[in-house]
Amino acid sequence: MEKFVLSGMTAEEIVSSLSLSPAFRGKQIFSWISKGVSSFSEMTNLSKELREELEEKAVIHSSHVSKVLRDEDGTVKLQITLCDGRAIETVLLTDREGRKTACVSCQAGCAMACAFCQTGRLGLARNLTAAEIVEEFIFLEKEAGTLSNIVFMGMGEPLQNLKEIQKAVSLLTHKDGRNLSARRITLSTCGIVRGIYELAESENPPRLAVSLTTADPELRERLMPVTKGNPLPELKKAIA
Repeated sequence: MEKFVLSGMTAEEIVSSLSLSPAFRGKQIFSWISKGVSSFSEMTNLSKELREELEEKAVIHSSHVSKVLRDEDGTVKLQITLCDGRAIETVLLTDREGRKTACVSCQAGCAMACAFCQTGRLGLARNLTAAEIVEEFIFLEKEAGTLSNIVFMGMGEPLQNLKEIQKAVSLLTHKDGRNLSARRITLSTCGIVRGIYELAESENPPRLAVSLTTADPELRERLMPVTKGNPLPELKKAIA
């Protein structure tokens, strides 16, 4: 039997999927996952019987950290191996004020083929799930300590996986969980106009960053093929 992956679920979804009673057990499990536990044995306010049941039916995470790289400037890079064997990266960025930002990926590979981006040479393998995105943040926080910001600027184009990103953001900003502020979350795009409008219409949207690179339309089209279907005048209008 395929096991449920709990890192991508709300408390209500945990209760429903696992048929838990009483319902507050879902909040307890959700809270533990948000704190970064890696095993059900660490959920000390649950009975031994329930923990054994969870072990049979579910897993907390679907991915795992396969490599940790550290630089003397404080940068930390994690290679994370997904359940299908594909690898992604997430990186800790620290500014001069000491604020820590998780730079997370949203896809395995990328279809945008920007000339200056190594990921674009890989092509797109698949979108990440909300669970896999949440796990990036949890794993990095375990390595680097409390993180205050997230930027979707790792592997992939966020506006091509907006639904799963929105689910991940809703989990990380939930008051019963990690309780991050949506104002501390930024989504960086190469400039997909339709996606920008969709983002603007969503509830509690994150901040938006656009990788412009150049304002010369012909040069930008050579460097960033996305420009052909998303010309700069339309991009400017969408940003406004």
